[in-house]
Amino acid sequence: MRNGCPPDAEAEQRFTACPRGNTMPVAPLSSLDSFRDRVVYIQRELTRRPALGPENNGTGETEKAAWLLDFMKGIGLSEIREHPCPDDRVPDGFRPNISAKVPGKERRTLWLIGHMDVVPVGDRSLWKTDPFELTVDGDYVIGRGVEDNQQAIVTGLVA
Repeated sequence: MRNGCPPDAEAEQRFTACPRGNTMPVAPLSSLDSFRDRVVYIQRELTRRPALGPENNGTGETEKAAWLLDFMKGIGLSEIREHPCPDDRVPDGFRPNISAKVPGKERRTLWLIGHMDVVPVGDRSLWKTDPFELTVDGDYVIGRGVEDNQQAIVTGLVA
């Protein structure tokens, strides 16, 4: 490879240019579109559950965690564990944490980690839409928590 690019025409057809001159196989890029509806669905459900932590005058992540548990069971994950962290600042007395193990072909472990809580919306007048209702604008999803850190949760669920 020269400058990260395949050396021959046949290889060129299997790759497409990515930002900064890097290359990536075309097949994985085109297959990402097949996950679009699932990603939007999961983001929509997570976004509508605010999950503000007690340090931000919220009641915690219980509602979001309950939805995630149901979703994870619904897609066939069987090794799901709940790890409640005691916290007397929230009504339930704990902050929920979830882990799931998906058996792979190798003995090595890959951790995909995310968090459920979100920060306050700030000045609501600066939002063009309701921050807790997902908006889809072309290839963009807009809503409180979609990037920090629901994208990590969604990636783990569709990977």
